Amino acid sequence: IIYEGIQIAAFALFGRLPALAYATGKISEVRFGGALDDPNGFAVLLCFFIPFACVRYKGLTRAGYVFILLAFLILTWSMTGIALFVGLSFAWFTIKIFLNRSRKSVAFFLAVAAGGCFALAAMLASSSFRHFLEVKSDSIWGHLEGWDMSGLSVFTWLGIKPVDLGGEIGIIRAIGYGGIIYLAAFTAFFAISFIAAERRKKQSVSREEHAVWSGAVFYIAAVYISCFNLPMNYNFAVFGFLVALCALALCKRRSVLFEKRNFVGGMTYGRD
Repeated sequence: IIYEGIQIAAFALFGRLPALAYATGKISEVRFGGALDDPNGFAVLLCFFIPFACVRYKGLTRAGYVFILLAFLILTWSMTGIALFVGLSFAWFTIKIFLNRSRKSVAFFLAVAAGGCFALAAMLASSSFRHFLEVKSDSIWGHLEGWDMSGLSVFTWLGIKPVDLGGEIGIIRAIGYGGIIYLAAFTAFFAISFIAAERRKKQSVSREEHAVWSGAVFYIAAVYISCFNLPMNYNFAVFGFLVALCALALCKRRSVLFEKRNFVGGMTYGRD
C-alpha cells in the first residue's frame, strides 16, 4: 500500500509515470502495477489480498483496506484482473447464497444481481467506457490472435516438437512447450492445490489463518483462469507466490507459521 501510494502521489504531484504507462493524456493509459511494476500481475495478486483483508479485519479497518485495494485494482486498468475478481466474487457469493437457501439470502442475491445488471447497462451506455474499450481494442485483438493454434502440429500436442506460440495466452504457450501431457499436469497441479487450500481454510483455527487460505483459494483460481488470457504461468512474481502457497497447502503438517503464531498471532478463530 505504501509503495503504490508513493507511485500515485509521484504521478499526481510531479507527473512521474509508473512503468508500463504512457503520457497520452488518457487516464486509462496510466497503469499502476504496485511493487511488481506490472499492472496485470498486480491485479491478479490483488485477488489474494482483497479476500485476505475481508476476512482478516473487521469494521472500519476492513472497509478501509478493502476500499484502498479495490482502488488499486481499478488503477491497474487490467480488464483481465478486474473481470477475474468480479467473476470469482460473484461465483463465491452465488455458492454461499444457495448453500444457505434462506429466502432472505436468495432475495438479497437477486437484488444484488439486478443492481449489477443495472450498473453494467449504465456502464455500457457510458461514452467514457466506450472510449476505454476503443483504447483497449488493439490489446484485445492482440490477445485474441494468441488463440491461433494453426501452428500446433500433432507432434507438438504430443510434446515431441516444442514450438513458441500463444503470445500472451499462457495456456497455448504451455501446450506449445509441453503438449497435452504438460497441460494435463498443469491443470492437475492447480486442481489439487485448490482442494488442499480449501481444506486448510475449513481446518483453520484462527482468523488470520482463515484469511490466508481464503485469499489462497481465490488466488489459485485467479492465476489458473488468467492463463487463458495472460502468460501468468511465466510471471515469476505471480507464480512464485502461488507455488509458496501451494507448498504450504499441500504440507501434511500445519505450517509452523501458524502453529508458533510467528505470522498470525491472535485469538482462536471461533472466539474472536
